[in-house]
Amino acid sequence: MLAAATVEVVEIDTPERAKAYWAMLGETQRRGGRFTSYRNFAAFRGEFWDRPYDQGVLNGLLAQTSRGQPIGGLLFRVFNGWIQELGVAYTDYSITNKLYGQDLLKWALIEWGQRHGCCVFDLMGVDPQAEDDKQRGIYQFKAKWGGRLLNYGTYEKIYAPWKAGVMRAGTRLARRVRGNGQ
Repeated sequence: MLAAATVEVVEIDTPERAKAYWAMLGETQRRGGRFTSYRNFAAFRGEFWDRPYDQGVLNGLLAQTSRGQPIGGLLFRVFNGWIQELGVAYTDYSITNKLYGQDLLKWALIEWGQRHGCCVFDLMGVDPQAEDDKQRGIYQFKAKWGGRLLNYGTYEKIYAPWKAGVMRAGTRLARRVRGNGQ
């Protein structure tokens, strides 16, 4: 039985907290049968975290127990008062111990946005007509926060078809090697 622990939300503002988020992201990706596009923490930190964070366009929040055990995290981009939620992650520990930090993280991000003069919180991407339980659950989770569902058109322009083909083949091969099917 887990002893009562409080959960706190802190900003990802140190290399140690960025590393805790990175580890969480790896667990989340493995559970979902996906893989991160960064080889290791140093690559993630160098290519994704350091420069955007230092420029003030990328931030993150980490939910952890009072003992410092990470349970959830998210990254978000901020531009012109608009917050876009990016990388949601949570630990196996949080699932096992039923410590679900995503509601707390969303609320903390709303408060963060108010303190920093933001007026839009974009939860980024849902499928309102989803047929699988997971995607329906994501839609329901995001819908409970209120707001409006905005539909954006998308298009794809492939400048080098042979490169796109190589990338698709590489992705299929990586999934097969990892045992994640097609």
